Amino acid sequence: MKKRWAAALLLLALLAGCGSPAAQNKTVLGAWREAGPGSTAAEKTQLVLRLTHSSSEQSAANDAAQAMKTRLEAVSGGTMSIEIFANDSLGSLNDAWNSFGNGTVDLRIGTADIPQQGAIMWLPLLADTDKDTLQAACGQGGALRSLFEEYSLEKNSLVLGVLPMQYRLLASNIPVENRDNMRQLTMRTIGNGGDNAYWQILCGKTKDVNVQKLALALQQKEVNACDNTLTNLVEYGTYKQVRYLTKLADRVYFDTILMNRQRMDSLTESQQQWVRDAAAYAERTISEAQPGREKAALEKITAQGVQVYELSEADQSGIRSATRDAIRQEYAQRLGQEELEKILQAAGAQTGDTEKTQEG
Repeated sequence: MKKRWAAALLLLALLAGCGSPAAQNKTVLGAWREAGPGSTAAEKTQLVLRLTHSSSEQSAANDAAQAMKTRLEAVSGGTMSIEIFANDSLGSLNDAWNSFGNGTVDLRIGTADIPQQGAIMWLPLLADTDKDTLQAACGQGGALRSLFEEYSLEKNSLVLGVLPMQYRLLASNIPVENRDNMRQLTMRTIGNGGDNAYWQILCGKTKDVNVQKLALALQQKEVNACDNTLTNLVEYGTYKQVRYLTKLADRVYFDTILMNRQRMDSLTESQQQWVRDAAAYAERTISEAQPGREKAALEKITAQGVQVYELSEADQSGIRSATRDAIRQEYAQRLGQEELEKILQAAGAQTGDTEKTQEG
């Protein structure tokens, strides 16, 4: 008798929610709660998590989302899935963060909504290190990963994965073969303190431009340079508006896989493990594919006729010497000196406190 009532409830739920897939999922979930675990309705329903990101459907972020969805469906035996919303299709970045924070969205792939991530992205400059070392420190059990998880908890989110780090390169319409050439640039900046401080030291002028308006700004010569990763230069089409690329290794960009903490807590222990497994699989899959993705992006850029330059070691060292203190001051003021020292130590940098301890 119970099975008949459960089946009837499920049929009514499906009929009531037939207007849209989202409505169907919501209504079926309601029927599951009504019928209770172990019933026919509970056995047949699927728990669907909502995931949002700001990138295109051809991006690494979307590939990570798809990999996570496929893996979650497999390990859960089809009882769980993920609905993916690319291109901020649920609203702007700020809207997306609000939705993530209030539980409307369960998962997000992108930068974490924490002030410390800016400092972490500048660690190649601040800690005199490289992206591979930082990537390892952001792996499971790594010192930076532990800090990241701690900071994200304060924003009601859990770090489930860290996607591959890439250097931000200089793309311009004026050849930059040495540091002195940078004085001719009108550099597009993104409006945060570290970004502005760095480029104002090196370039003749800077101007804040939203990434969606960057192509037009380059066409109209409001700016003649910008910086981004190889894959983002291709994804946004920016490479079609520039003629030169100069390799830099002072700052990285990377996305994280995040989940609303309360949503995770609402899941059973098995469901939580399935979600974590799916995120780890996505992180691993995208990491393995990243070298090929970057190689393909560079080939596409150079096929467009863009010339690529590498600065001399003397110029690279000079740029770091000229900008490091300004970036340190920026984040010491923003985060507090003690917090910045903690991040630097997690990256393996020799800080003032570390040196004192070693001398003692």
